[in-house]
Amino acid sequence: MIHLQARHLLLAWLAAAGMAEAATVNASFSPVGPLWEVGLTVINDGAPAEIGHFTVYLGEDMYSNLALTHSPAGWDSLVVQPDLSLPDAGFLDAMVLPGTPALTLGQQQAGFKVQFAYSGVGTPGPLHYDITDASYNLLFQGQTVPVPEPGTAVLGLLGLAVLAERLRRVRRSATASPLRSLE
Repeated sequence: MIHLQARHLLLAWLAAAGMAEAATVNASFSPVGPLWEVGLTVINDGAPAEIGHFTVYLGEDMYSNLALTHSPAGWDSLVVQPDLSLPDAGFLDAMVLPGTPALTLGQQQAGFKVQFAYSGVGTPGPLHYDITDASYNLLFQGQTVPVPEPGTAVLGLLGLAVLAERLRRVRRSATASPLRSLE
């Protein structure tokens, strides 16, 4: 009974971890002195078309002094400041330059970095984004997926290892029990 519950938990976790959306943007936040920097990776894991453009929005209420610190080769990227008088979010806008291939299925592009002042508490959270093709047809909208810190990933793997060991012991004791009763 216990090993069946553990097996169902493991299968549910693996199914949730393996779910892919049409396209995603991963975000990795890190403090840089009094400022923050977000590293962004756009991933085409099933979009119906090639990704040629995306926009990530940084809300006017907690983000200010946006600065583009890195854009990968072949991409034209710009940052627009939030406007409190409208109110309107700031954003990073990035598009593939002519002559550079758009992101096809299974491809990703990392290396987009934006530095900013953050007035919120703790680590900045998910950011809204739009992903389009090169003709600006909307392919997908969503919120950035946080990239776990290495410690979080290690704890997750450790938990899976403990669960696997427990399953192995339960199986071993279940197969050893009939032999003991014969002796």
